[in-house]
Amino acid sequence: MRKESVMKKLLLSLAVLLPLSVWAQEYHPLLKDGKEWRERADHIVFTYSYDEEGNPKGLDVNNYAEYYAYSIMGDTLINGKNFKKLYLCAEDTSYYCAMYEDGVRVTYIPKGETNETMLYDFGHPVGEYVEWDEYWPRLYLLYEDAIEVGGQSFRRMNFTDEGEFLEDSVLVVRWVEGIGSSGGLFRNDEQGWVLPSSTEEEEYICTYFESCYEDGKCIFTSKDFQKEGKAIPQTKERVKFVEEGKVWHFHRQSPPMYRHDFTYFIQGDTVIGDYRCKKLYTENNDYIISDDSVAFVSGIFEEDSKIYSVGHDGSLNKLYDFSQEVGTQFSANGSKYEVDSIKKVDIDGQSFRLFYLKWLPSFDYWDETTMWIEGIGTTLEHLMKTAPMLPNYGWLVSVEVNGKTIFTRERLSNALTSIQVRTINEEVFDGHDVYDLQGRRVQKPQRGGLYIKDGKKFIKK
Repeated sequence: MRKESVMKKLLLSLAVLLPLSVWAQEYHPLLKDGKEWRERADHIVFTYSYDEEGNPKGLDVNNYAEYYAYSIMGDTLINGKNFKKLYLCAEDTSYYCAMYEDGVRVTYIPKGETNETMLYDFGHPVGEYVEWDEYWPRLYLLYEDAIEVGGQSFRRMNFTDEGEFLEDSVLVVRWVEGIGSSGGLFRNDEQGWVLPSSTEEEEYICTYFESCYEDGKCIFTSKDFQKEGKAIPQTKERVKFVEEGKVWHFHRQSPPMYRHDFTYFIQGDTVIGDYRCKKLYTENNDYIISDDSVAFVSGIFEEDSKIYSVGHDGSLNKLYDFSQEVGTQFSANGSKYEVDSIKKVDIDGQSFRLFYLKWLPSFDYWDETTMWIEGIGTTLEHLMKTAPMLPNYGWLVSVEVNGKTIFTRERLSNALTSIQVRTINEEVFDGHDVYDLQGRRVQKPQRGGLYIKDGKKFIKK
């Protein structure tokens, strides 16, 4: 823990001297003015001929290649966001779509449409499936590596359609950060598909990435996708939980009309017993104090991805453990829980890991998964309530550090919609059933919980 010792001081001194092996490469943005993607489409046309009685008589096969390019030229404002304008350059040049890059995610709005569609998520976690497009709707990110091109290091994401269960999975597509897909800017695989046609003709089209240019200079070719890669050092970046000036804003709503807003905040340092820690306060919190004043809650410190509170008497309590893996079971609030799944979400350029907790044993009247957010804490009604208990009448609203908001419930909702709700087959949303963000039917939605009904998000009041 935080007990001072000569050995610990020595270890800390040695740690400063040891070299760190980390992936320090900056993110390569995909969208830049003057950027151009050159592609090729191979067409194979089968034309059938029939006799007077309708029997097949012959087959003609015609092959031809079509070359075209996509170019970014200028900006446009849509729904208050600054999109890049993408043009298709073939026989002539015409506006194709608007594109937007938010952190590591790239979305687009096709010409004549209004809905924003996910194109790339370069922050997608290894070992998980992703929905990409209607032609190849389910891909599995097998591994990531790095390739050197033109003196620059690019992160490469290698996908298969066969999942994690086959040892010799065949890669069907590669994404390269700042470049796009090996099948073309708007294609997720390197195979072809059949276009709708009459019984007399069938047309197969295979699209290929040829090259990528910036300001007239070629920076990447199709052969670069196949380069031998280097392993990326796997470092688990942790979002810091205990920070000076951090404030958690909560909202409580109890029947019939009671509404209450309160905060927790970290301010100053202290030593309690054998532990050096930060001081955690709460304000306007009727769980702890009866008036609107400020009260000291406990000491708090962070060590090895675990968050501890220290009571007035020096007693130690583990609030959160963000080092746990999927399947880990633990006890809290007098009950037993299991880490059901771990996801990653990006909010305003900052990555957070989400820990979904399942209450054991599972009951018919309780079909709810509680969420921990690394660096943030619980989404329940107050900071010290780290695991689901009945009843729950409130929720986390926002978190700020030194006056800067780093998290809000609304931003989390939007991010989850982008990376999770879109991966759920919408056919499961039949009737008026309620589902959580992982597509599981919920029998009794919890107050303050985020759910889906009729294909739309809502917060249970």
